[in-house]
Amino acid sequence: MSALAVSLFQVLSCVGLGAAILSALGISNSFSFPERVAYGFAIGVGCLGWIIFFLGIAGGISELWLYTVLIVGTAGSFFLFSPETTGSTSNSGGWRPGSFDWLLIVAIICAMGFDLAEGVAPPADADSLWYHFTIPRQFVEAGRIIFIPRAIDGAVPLLMQTTYVLPLALGGEQPMTLWTAYSGWGAAALLFLCCRRYLSTTWSLAVTVLFLTTPAVVYGAGSGQVEVRNAMFVIVAADAVARARETGQLRFALLAGFCAGFFVAAKYLGLLFAAACGLILLWHKSFIRLAATFSLGVLVAGSQWYVWNWIHTGDPVFPLLFPFIGDNGQGIWDVRHHERIQQEFFIGEKAVPVNPFWYFAYPFIAMFTRVQQIESGKTGLGPFLILILPFSIAAAWQFRERVRASRLLSWALLAILFYTLWFFVGSSHRIRHLLPIYPLLLLCAFVASAYWSEATNNRGLLVVAVLFTLGLQLVGHSLFTISYAQRILTGQTQSEFLARNVVYGGVALWINQNLSVENKVFIAERQLIYLVDVPVFSAHRYHQALVDILPDTMNTARFVMQLRDIGVDHLLVRNWPTQAPQVRGGFRAMSWELVNKGCARIVKQFSEATYASRTLPAINTYAVSLVLLRLEPGEC
Repeated sequence: MSALAVSLFQVLSCVGLGAAILSALGISNSFSFPERVAYGFAIGVGCLGWIIFFLGIAGGISELWLYTVLIVGTAGSFFLFSPETTGSTSNSGGWRPGSFDWLLIVAIICAMGFDLAEGVAPPADADSLWYHFTIPRQFVEAGRIIFIPRAIDGAVPLLMQTTYVLPLALGGEQPMTLWTAYSGWGAAALLFLCCRRYLSTTWSLAVTVLFLTTPAVVYGAGSGQVEVRNAMFVIVAADAVARARETGQLRFALLAGFCAGFFVAAKYLGLLFAAACGLILLWHKSFIRLAATFSLGVLVAGSQWYVWNWIHTGDPVFPLLFPFIGDNGQGIWDVRHHERIQQEFFIGEKAVPVNPFWYFAYPFIAMFTRVQQIESGKTGLGPFLILILPFSIAAAWQFRERVRASRLLSWALLAILFYTLWFFVGSSHRIRHLLPIYPLLLLCAFVASAYWSEATNNRGLLVVAVLFTLGLQLVGHSLFTISYAQRILTGQTQSEFLARNVVYGGVALWINQNLSVENKVFIAERQLIYLVDVPVFSAHRYHQALVDILPDTMNTARFVMQLRDIGVDHLLVRNWPTQAPQVRGGFRAMSWELVNKGCARIVKQFSEATYASRTLPAINTYAVSLVLLRLEPGEC
């Protein structure tokens, strides 16, 4: 089956799975047909990941079982055709597109075209090459779900990555990258349909294109990054929570629980979102019933990866509970690595002090500065919310009685609660981690600003804010797409594309041509892990403790023993020194010592270009030396 067919088959299967869930809950007729398709797709993505997890731990990652899932899921599309629609409202009457509408439509087409250019190209995003796509490939090669003994990116919730297993197993890399492009549009479709309940078609198109061109969306939608896909679960859960509060019906609370659970199963931050949803549901006279039903949904949809990691490490949120429970006798973690990860990740990733002042200041710091830990330059949320903040505040005050009665109040409170928990409790201040709740903020702020602009006859101010933001973001999106467009227009081969877009990509190609499956390479360069076809050990200094390469470690005998225990016979070392390193510890120093002692020899030396940005590689490009070492037999 072709790459296009596999990826589209997966889309249809997700729509069918979600439609079946809506029908089983008895709420299909609460949504219009387009809403059932979009909501069904979002729910179905979570269902697909949930199903493949259980298939995977049973050793069922094979063409037979995966095609069975696709066929059964697609059959669920029958449930899209509900006999009537009773609960959906839309401002759909009499739309005739004007010049502004056509401008927005063209912008949406351009943004989607840019995404497709990335979708048909080989993966180039470092995190995707490190683990988002590498872990699914490991599952496919093993024919089952295997445990990854690595903190932060291995022994973590992986629901979204399991959805990459299916296209990779059935069609290879191309359908997997196409799937990421298609699934990246899911949140935009949901956002448009939700906007139609409160806004004109013109303004709904504006919100949609602003979201599609948001830097964080551009950065992650076409790659293996999970945030934009988690936004689908957040939108459906927010709507279901609002309807549960409005109607008191348990079926909506259960749907909210399922979708919050999918977020929980996709990223640890989902735990904070589930907590925020639970707090909102307490604001109802039947809060016990609603909260209990919601919690059941979260447990069913979101607990599997936590149980999996608990079985293998003794810690369901590995390695957070290590100080209290130890490593469960598995030998995959220790005190030194835990202290290091606390310093480097849980403390080092904080961009600003955690206090009330910075809680309010953070959005402005993220917008107007370039703090390294925030990464707002390439993965920010754009200027639009800041631009319309005065309009939103004015509207919230002017229409305060309507706000209290609006379903969107629950959406806004959910976003605020999540942000509060994330800021004070979360481990990192990278702004892209707020992307899942950004659609909630964008919709609420835009609706408020649109109402204010109409009431005060200041529609032009909102148009200017939209056009300014859209122009800025489209320029950024265009720059991001240059390398992908060059590949299509110049007919670059995969090797040429990777050499131009992945740092040290030429090293991976050499290793593939000169080593075999009988070898195993110890690699600390995260962007090469997926590209190397021979067995690899991903050697992060503080994410894993199986091979100790912390900067203060200088025990070469133990280093060699640990390498041999995991079957490593080659090591790739960056910045190979011309003389003994001044720092007497860590991976590079121990590797140098191995060569000095005759325990390893240099197989190949490389001089590779590196750059600060793959979008604009001509800026700050310089050469880096790397060596490939081979361990020698004998005692060391």
